[in-house]
Amino acid sequence: MIQSATLAFSSLALALIVFRLARGGFLSFRYAIGWLGLLLLGPLFSLLLRLTQPLSSLLAVTPGVIVSGLGVLILLVICIQLSISISGLQNQVRRLAEEGTLGQLGQPTRSDFTRVLVIVPAFNEERSIGSVVGELLASKFDVLVVDDGSTDRTRQRALASGAVVASLPYNTGVGGALRTGLLYATINNYQTVVQCDGDGQHPISHINDLVAALEAGDSDMVIGSRFANGQAERMRLSPLRRLAMWTLASSASRATGTRITDVTSGFRAWRGQIVFALADHLPAYYLGDTYEAVIAAGRAGYRVTEIPAPISERLYGTSSASPLQAARLTTRAFAASVLRLHVRLPSRQ
Repeated sequence: MIQSATLAFSSLALALIVFRLARGGFLSFRYAIGWLGLLLLGPLFSLLLRLTQPLSSLLAVTPGVIVSGLGVLILLVICIQLSISISGLQNQVRRLAEEGTLGQLGQPTRSDFTRVLVIVPAFNEERSIGSVVGELLASKFDVLVVDDGSTDRTRQRALASGAVVASLPYNTGVGGALRTGLLYATINNYQTVVQCDGDGQHPISHINDLVAALEAGDSDMVIGSRFANGQAERMRLSPLRRLAMWTLASSASRATGTRITDVTSGFRAWRGQIVFALADHLPAYYLGDTYEAVIAAGRAGYRVTEIPAPISERLYGTSSASPLQAARLTTRAFAASVLRLHVRLPSRQ
């Protein structure tokens, strides 16, 4: 009796706390109702113990074990619901950041440049972004630098070099920056879009090769491969990294129906419908914008090809992912592909 009274009193006290949080605006109505419903189960536990006695005898366990199992199950359901809500909120925040950033740019200045937009995601690339933008503009490309929450003078250097610059309020990762650029492309009706890094590693002279390959092969996506034509042998890669990249490339080849050697390359071009599809659905997390995007594109019927493209040594800075972190995220991305948990793109029309 004392235990039941204590449980009832505790549940009532917690219910009052939940009520006060809801009244104060700290807890949404939906979650307040959920927690109040869960707290109401407290006083019912003693009743549940009696009701589960026949089942406990059948399973040869105590009633307490069954009731505890039910409690754990309810908590798991709540945690899943919270995970869904948090994921949705993260996507909404990213989308608001992207759209708010683009809303500040206004309409781009039209020129006699070719209708090819080069998107340059950049995070703390102040030492290299100026030369990259200068070379792109000299090659007659429209240039959008997406400043991904840089803490240095990346934005100022890009603006001084003549690029249109979209500055995100915080670091979203390459995928988030690239999605911002693709959204800009769809708003301004660019039919051909190229991704190029801001660290100077990608050869600007090969952008025309990517665009030509789009047109010649009737492709939707063309990847500039660092490993085609035996170039991988000249790169300093650890055996573990070679194995990981071979595994990802093999699964991407099966998904696209063509041989892919460099599925993680950040030097690629798109045109037509896939630009609009990726602007809405491109994942923002690690490998989502490269590997998972290729998998999703291939399974949605888009034509993906690759051409050889050399890469230069990084002049400044280092990779943002540690080897251990990269291994963990690579495993996650591969599992998502195998289990088909990747994003779904609209089918190619």
